[in-house]
Amino acid sequence: MDKNTQRAATVASTKGFLLCLGVLCLAGVVVWFGYLQIFTKGLERLPATMCGGTLERDTVIDILPPAKSAHESSRQSDYGSHYTRYSCFINTSKSALSSTTEVRSITKEAWLKNYAEDTTGVPVVRASAAGIEAVAPLRSHGSEAAVLVPCVPPGQKASSSTTYAVVTQVTVDDNTRKSGMELRQDLTDFAYRLAQHTYDLAQCQDPREFPTTLPRYEAK
Repeated sequence: MDKNTQRAATVASTKGFLLCLGVLCLAGVVVWFGYLQIFTKGLERLPATMCGGTLERDTVIDILPPAKSAHESSRQSDYGSHYTRYSCFINTSKSALSSTTEVRSITKEAWLKNYAEDTTGVPVVRASAAGIEAVAPLRSHGSEAAVLVPCVPPGQKASSSTTYAVVTQVTVDDNTRKSGMELRQDLTDFAYRLAQHTYDLAQCQDPREFPTTLPRYEAK
C-alpha cells in the first residue's frame, strides 16, 4: 500500500470514528433529554396556579423535589350554616404537600395554646399582624405552618359570645428541596393566601384589611 492510499484510508477511518462518536453523543443527549422529560418533569406539568389561585407552580417546584408525576386536587365543602372547608393537595411520585382550611368555632387563645411550646414540647416560631396569627412548629420530621384569621360567619352577629375563625394548616413530608426556616416561611405564605381565599368563600362578614404579607419569622 503506497503512502497516498494509506493516508486516504486513515482519513476515512478517522471520519468514520468521528461520525460514530457524533451519533453516540446525539443518542446520549436524546436519551438524557427523554429521561428528564419522563422522570423529572412532573411538577412542570402542573397548572400555573393551583388551590384556588393561592399557590403558584414555581413555588411548588422550589419546595418539592423533581418527580416523574404530580397531581393537584382541591375540594370545597359547606356544612351547617357557619362552616366552610377548603382542602388542596399536591401529590407527586416522591412527596406530598397538603393543606386544609376551614371556619371553626375557636378563640385565638385556644388555637395558640394548641401550638404552645410548653404543651407540645416542640419549639414554635410565631408572627402576627392585624389580628391574624401564624405559627410554625420546629419539628425534626416534616414541616408545618398554620394561620388563624378571625371571622364572623353569615348569620352570626359580631357581638356574639361564640368566636369563629378561619384556621389553615399546611404540611409537607420530609422529602423537600428546601428546609428549615426558609421552608416554613414558604408554607406560611401559602397558608396565609389560602386563608384569605377561604375567608372570601365563607363570606365572613367582618370587613378586614389583609396585609400584603405577614411579618417574617425570626430565627429561633
